[in-house]
Amino acid sequence: MRHFIFTSDGFTGSIHFKYNAEGFLIEFIIEADLTEKQLLYFYKNMPKLIEDLMVFKKDVKGQVKEIEPDLSFDNFWNTYDYKYGNKRRAIKLWEKLSQANKIAALAWITKYENNLRKSGHGKMYPETYLNQMRWEN
Repeated sequence: MRHFIFTSDGFTGSIHFKYNAEGFLIEFIIEADLTEKQLLYFYKNMPKLIEDLMVFKKDVKGQVKEIEPDLSFDNFWNTYDYKYGNKRRAIKLWEKLSQANKIAALAWITKYENNLRKSGHGKMYPETYLNQMRWEN
């Protein structure tokens, strides 16, 4: 997932855009005081793809900055939110992963949880999730 923040002298606060691995907009958060005209502009010119955001970036007065993902084990542990099993083993498995696999592992958690709700299966221990690299299935 890629996360961008838009700020401008034209308003107070920030606007967040989050894109999935395929480059599609999956989250849009307004944490800014916008006028009705500004809101209408954003809704009309919503950058639905990362490529659209790059064009948007050139057309607007302000700054678009990419936020680096938090690839710490603590972020994984809290995002996975199933604090059972062997945490030390999970830490070692996490540390062995490449940056790309850490990003994929974090991004897959939401899909995995949706699949669990549909199937009725129980959640794996975090170290099992990491060891089996479930995001690759």
